[in-house]
Amino acid sequence: MITIKLPYTTSKEEKNFIDEIRRQTSIVTRYAYNRFLEEKDEKETRLLCKDLKSINDIDSWFVQCAIKEAKQIKNSQEALKIDKIIFGKKFNFYKRIEGKISKEELKQFRLMSIVSQGEKDKNGNRKFDLDIDNNKIIFKFNKNKHIDLFFPKVKKNYKRKLIKLQELSNKKEYCYQVRIDKNYIYISFDEFREENADLVDERFASIDMNPNYIGVSIQQKDRNKFEILKTFYYDLKKLNKNKNNNKINNEIIMISKNIVNIVNNNCCKYLILENLDHIDGKNHNKGRWFNKLINNDWKRTLFVDNVVKRCNEFKIVVKKVYSQYSSFIGNLQYDYFDPISSSLEVGRRGYGVLVQRDKKQFYPRFDVKDSMTDLWKEYGVEFIEDWKELYRRVKNSKLRYRVSLEESMKVHSLRVFSMNNIKSDVFVNSFL
Repeated sequence: MITIKLPYTTSKEEKNFIDEIRRQTSIVTRYAYNRFLEEKDEKETRLLCKDLKSINDIDSWFVQCAIKEAKQIKNSQEALKIDKIIFGKKFNFYKRIEGKISKEELKQFRLMSIVSQGEKDKNGNRKFDLDIDNNKIIFKFNKNKHIDLFFPKVKKNYKRKLIKLQELSNKKEYCYQVRIDKNYIYISFDEFREENADLVDERFASIDMNPNYIGVSIQQKDRNKFEILKTFYYDLKKLNKNKNNNKINNEIIMISKNIVNIVNNNCCKYLILENLDHIDGKNHNKGRWFNKLINNDWKRTLFVDNVVKRCNEFKIVVKKVYSQYSSFIGNLQYDYFDPISSSLEVGRRGYGVLVQRDKKQFYPRFDVKDSMTDLWKEYGVEFIEDWKELYRRVKNSKLRYRVSLEESMKVHSLRVFSMNNIKSDVFVNSFL
């Protein structure tokens, strides 16, 4: 889902009219939200909303969209495990109690956006028309009242997307949601899917993620063998020391863009990611610092969301596979640096289980590098031909199994370059 935020201007009279409509839709949203707390369903709530006073100007469509908005707020509250919602923000509520803002000011803060859901058969949205060439959006409140909302010149990338959205919605092939608050219009729509006839069914990319490194590999399945076509990783250690959160977010987004462009240029049909949803908010039993790093500092969700969004644009199929023992198995089978070896195992597993639909391929054939078996024999570690049991034995013996960067460079040549520009805190390392 893409959301484009645009500042708008219109006459003072129309601004006041929009504020009044916001007031009436806000009444419906708050009322419907309270009904959902009473465990009433949407149909019951819609019937009860007909008896509301002071909402005579809005039609049934605005009422329905406001009810949908209330339902979404209720669902978000349950997902985030929030006890109570204070409309207009808790901060402003306490400022009113302390007498720092007036009653009228609090009412302004409690005004919510006007929302109109998208509909394909209504040219994208029944209440709004896009006129991007003239830098305006037409708010069709009813058949007699239309309001021109003008926005300034926008970035070329945004304008290109808005023009395409306008063309597709006029053909009744696409829809978009619109929100209006006091100063901005928010246009939300699904990512465009671009046809790419060059994608190779047997070719796929895979990613291994951790807070300090992102490992990426591109492979192709040839009968029963996997051919490694390209490997590279991103070093995030310097970036993680940066105190500027906006810079970190920006570089993570640029990394996701860079990865997907490489994946698309290599004609990969699939991108395999680790399914790491189970680690969110978890106590990892490695101390407060580690929990903070994994649960708070790591920009994993931002990275994954942007990768998925960009893959959708190129019609690259994203698959998520469970990652148990992927790092351990990858390091025991390959001589690449740890995050790359892990990504190779993630890709092999994801392609076999999720693309070829063969659950027996979750674990590979038991095959450990000679260098590793020789090392363990020196330490008297009993060798067992079972991945889970071997993992347990190695962990208990505290023997090293991860391939270091220095060890990998003895086998593979490495090219290092900065991400996008010399001011970047991210370095890309490509094994050739």
